[in-house]
Amino acid sequence: MSGGDLQVGNLSIVAAPLAQVSQDILGLASSAPEAPNAGPSTAHVGDFVSALARMIALLSQTSADLADAVNIGGENYFDTEQLNNIRLSASEHRTQTFIGPSQAY
Repeated sequence: MSGGDLQVGNLSIVAAPLAQVSQDILGLASSAPEAPNAGPSTAHVGDFVSALARMIALLSQTSADLADAVNIGGENYFDTEQLNNIRLSASEHRTQTFIGPSQAY
């Protein structure tokens, strides 16, 4: 692979933190505080907290989706790399079979 030190197996270095962020955010939902009594502004504060909760849920879902995409991309890359290696090996074998080992250079 020509990407420096990044290998397919190293993609978990990217995916794991994304999955962890998703889990951490979901864990925070169970410890959410009760709605504050803000007098006449309580409805507005409630709307804000509700909107904030939706954005946090979206962030959590996006992090989980990104982790899945990285893992799937790594698996697809690995599968493609394996298939290409098989095809190259078969091609080299056919070349040596039809041309002859001494003429395969």
